Amino acid sequence: MSHAHIDLASITQIAHFFDEKAYDFPWAVHTTLEAACALITIPDVTIAPNLRRRDHFPDYVDHITQSLIKYGVIRPLLLCPEEGNKTALKSTKQWASLHTESLKKCLKIFRSDENYLRWIDWQTNKVWPGHVIRYKGLFDRDLSSYVANVVDLDETYLINLNDHITHAKNPKSEIKNISSKDELKHLQESFLVSSWLRGRFHERVAVKRKFQLFQHPIRDSVLPIMEGKSYEFGLSDTTWYLANIIVSGATKQSSTKKRIECWVNNIKQVQELSRLGMLDLRPKDNDTAMREAAFSAAKRSRITVNNKTIDKCLEHLATCGIGTLIGFTLHPIAGIGGSVASEIIEGKTRYVKKAINTFHLRKKHLSRLAEHGPGKISKRWQK
Repeated sequence: MSHAHIDLASITQIAHFFDEKAYDFPWAVHTTLEAACALITIPDVTIAPNLRRRDHFPDYVDHITQSLIKYGVIRPLLLCPEEGNKTALKSTKQWASLHTESLKKCLKIFRSDENYLRWIDWQTNKVWPGHVIRYKGLFDRDLSSYVANVVDLDETYLINLNDHITHAKNPKSEIKNISSKDELKHLQESFLVSSWLRGRFHERVAVKRKFQLFQHPIRDSVLPIMEGKSYEFGLSDTTWYLANIIVSGATKQSSTKKRIECWVNNIKQVQELSRLGMLDLRPKDNDTAMREAAFSAAKRSRITVNNKTIDKCLEHLATCGIGTLIGFTLHPIAGIGGSVASEIIEGKTRYVKKAINTFHLRKKHLSRLAEHGPGKISKRWQK
């Protein structure tokens, strides 16, 4: 049985999806559907550990995290042993030093990327006040010199900006009242680079613990994938349809909290029956059989949604050009020499041009992902 980490950035993105009703935002839609498919399949998931202990802050990020734990969809976070943290941090610093110039190029690309701009706007307004309290700052002090090198700013200046918000009596008000466009840009770009470096830290911890790792698109499109044997796992049409039922049912709720709780509870219901072998999520030979199997699984899982709702959801995905999730790939995680991803496409999802055929789906079904060892989970979408 495999164990996996999911980064808090992904959890935060799901909160964004339900809070802003960001149903046309690719990162939000992708992450919410991908997480639903992965959580149904992978039996033992925890949130990726941070460099230091997180503090509590009552916002939507905390609400979705606590709901996932309360319903037993994921396990409570277990802190990485101190020695493991030190080793992972040292490796992260070495990697950052080796690839500063490549990270600068990535930063330049992201500055004009629509996905990033929408993501950072919501982060600044909704996530930063909680992030400052959870992490004692907007970026990690342990990595401040490496962040400063990438954003080409003086480290002391960045630390002072960070500390000013961190130690404010009301961080939310302080963030809202940042009057200098340059200061805001500096903080936002430092936050982005810090997110990349934390993602690299997560990878090194996953290697040490022999875990699989599910990461947010902000990291997927930048962090390296090691060359070597990878394993592809096809997502059945039935599972994809059921994931859309799970998400569609949640979007019909009247408030952000209710939408989050419904999404979590729907996953929990499917998760329990799927692990008992009581749901038939295998690929089907035609659309009618697939629909019937997916709705049967939803009914057995006590998820309420009708044909009209799910059709509207799928039609919306097609209209927005968001595409279809067709599977996951499990890659080895790169070592210190692993370079920044060479195919940065403005932070966007790498779409697969050719669909996986039915035979391939039957041969390498998503359920087998849970049987394999550690690695980095990437996602395969088709337009």
